[in-house]
Amino acid sequence: MKFQPANNIVVLKPLKSEDLKAKGIIRNSLIEAAVSKQPQLGQVLRLGAIKKDSVLPVKGLKIGDIVAYREYGDNKFMLGMDEVVFVVFEDILSILKKE
Repeated sequence: MKFQPANNIVVLKPLKSEDLKAKGIIRNSLIEAAVSKQPQLGQVLRLGAIKKDSVLPVKGLKIGDIVAYREYGDNKFMLGMDEVVFVVFEDILSILKKE
């Protein structure tokens, strides 16, 4: 399904610790334990347009990035068989990089 998120919206695919291990993001058992208790990590699927008066809270955010986001601000939806999460730009806390 093709779609374009509204301004200042990021569409994420929620990730679990096994997804992050497969991508090489986590290799440490302590990090894995923390991630398993805090599932608010996701992969960026789509980015809405940035309003002129807005600034991305994390510079360089792009499709495919793995990010941490505020859980309370999410809106979960099913697109086909996949769950996606819609969050506002301000709810993106950080981009996760490989160790």
